[in-house]
Amino acid sequence: MKDVIEKLADRLYNETDFGRSIATSLSGIIGLIAYLLTNDWVIAIFSLIIVFPIIRLLANSLYQKFKKYNDNQEKQKNDDDLYDKLTEEEKDIIQAFVNAGGCRFEWEDIEKFEINQTGLRTLIERELIDERPLSTELDYPVYEYILKTALYDIGNKKRSIYNQEEAEQRRAKRREEARLFEDQKKLKSRSRCTNPNDTKTFSDFSDFDDDIPF
Repeated sequence: MKDVIEKLADRLYNETDFGRSIATSLSGIIGLIAYLLTNDWVIAIFSLIIVFPIIRLLANSLYQKFKKYNDNQEKQKNDDDLYDKLTEEEKDIIQAFVNAGGCRFEWEDIEKFEINQTGLRTLIERELIDERPLSTELDYPVYEYILKTALYDIGNKKRSIYNQEEAEQRRAKRREEARLFEDQKKLKSRSRCTNPNDTKTFSDFSDFDDDIPF
């Protein structure tokens, strides 16, 4: 039995597979608990053998989910860093692709969206936009321009954030205008109260804008 424990310990410390390492540790603990409760090595070993594959499957599943989440977070951070390092002209080009709704431009689209040629050439040289020939049968080459999918995604996300911030600014502006309008109303009411002989109506105060700013 001592040899079995020593082999189990060697296997545990030399193991590089995450799921198997966790399963070996936990099943060993369960086997030990079973032995302490029953004082029977047979029950302890069978307990260890039964729970090992179950724990290994669960550990591998959790590890793969964690690893996938970690990889996605790392990829997103790298994409964000790449986008932030772009010049304003290059960001405008990416937003043009986003506004058009796709990662592919032809030369007509380049002219339509007034794409900055210097920024376009820089993105092509950095391999963030792929320049592919469409036709070689004409007297002049015709190209299509394919934006890197990761940049399109981050550009689309940036536009969504910008739209939300812009909408919040518009709502804040409307609230401020409504507050100013209410303040003007109160000032008019106080002015009428301090001048009881004044028979002017509220509409006679032409120096205030009576349009409700919504």
